[in-house]
Order: sequence, then structure tokens, then C-alpha cells
Amino acid sequence: MRIDRITLFSVPIDVGMELTRYVASQSIDPALDVLVVKIETSTGLVGWGEVCSAPPYYLPELSAGAREGIRHVAPVVLGRDPRQVAAILAGIAAALRGHGNAKTALEMALWDLCAKAHGLPLVDLWGGRVAESLPVLSVIRIGSREETLAAFETERAKGYSRFQIK
Repeated sequence: MRIDRITLFSVPIDVGMELTRYVASQSIDPALDVLVVKIETSTGLVGWGEVCSAPPYYLPELSAGAREGIRHVAPVVLGRDPRQVAAILAGIAAALRGHGNAKTALEMALWDLCAKAHGLPLVDLWGGRVAESLPVLSVIRIGSREETLAAFETERAKGYSRFQIK
């Protein structure tokens, strides 16, 4: 079994609100982009990964950089046995400095593929489930006192119990 193809998909997302109170930094275009990675093998198995980079005024890594980073290291990945995740990741690290977002998307797809190759759910490949649930947080935008409290109540009604205020 070997990795035959890497395909990248770009999925623009609209977060439906201003992303920061630093409005001047949004004047370029704060649109977010999810990069989806599909890795296919010679046996027909497919692994999936994704990454959504933060807006460029928040973190230095861009989704466009993730795409180019993956294109740069594709020769390190293609032709390899997808069950050798650690060896492939070491090769990627040697060939690409930084670009954590590109590496994250590839690593996710490689682990997905490795688990499928072994016929296991990923959680079992990694040693088994240790929790039945995981709390997820909701982001609350800073507004007036009334707006912020209303946003908390709206998100609580949806089932959120943890919040990040932005």
C-alpha cells in the first residue's frame, strides 16, 4: 500500500460577524477558509484532514500558506506507506520549517488513513477512549453589557456551558 494522491479543497466560511474590534485590520478581507486534505492510496483507502487558519491579523499563518506548504512537501508524502505516520511526519518536518497549519492538516489525514489501514477507529489506534463527552466552548463577542449577557443566554440555551469572550 502506498500514497498515490493528495487533493486539496478550499471551503470559504462566513462567520457572520465582525471578527475583532480592531476594524482597521479587517479592511483587507477577514474571510476564513477551511483547507480540506484528501489522501488516497493504491488500495483505494482515503484519509481526510482539515485546518482553518485564524485570520491573518490574529496569527501569521494563512490558509494559502497551508496549501503551498502541502504542495511543497507532497513529494515527501507520495509513494510512502500510510501506516508509517511517524516516519512521514519526520520527513515533512525536515522538508518544511514552520507551517504548522499545513502539517496539522496532513497529520490529521495521515492518522485517519493509518487507522483505516489497520481496520480500527482512530480512537482505538491511539489507545482507546478515555472520556464519553468533551465540552465545547462558544465564542461570545464583546458588546454592551446587555448585548453580552443576551449572547450568553442564547448560547446557554443551545447547550454551551463554556465560553470565550472576544
